[in-house]
Amino acid sequence: MRKDLTPGAKLAQSVHAAFRFADDWRYTTQKWMDNSEYICILEAENEEKLNNLLEKAVQENIPSSFFREPDFDNSLTAIALGPCAQSKKLCSNLPLALRESK
Repeated sequence: MRKDLTPGAKLAQSVHAAFRFADDWRYTTQKWMDNSEYICILEAENEEKLNNLLEKAVQENIPSSFFREPDFDNSLTAIALGPCAQSKKLCSNLPLALRESK
């Protein structure tokens, strides 16, 4: 999700993207639920960086879904990527969401 959103919006947008993914990729979601249920919520700096991440995921054939929020001028607010090694590598430089600085 985008780091530049409020904490409440971050949570809502992440849930939107997760539900969209579950609907778009039902078989992948079921496999994940049966075998792992490991989830990691990360933050991209802004909409541009999030869009770049989504474009790379699509190029690498990673199952992916996205959400555009009508209340935020239809801007891209969150994406969900399928559970795979490519996703982990693609997102390895992103910080955990909602983590407070020390």
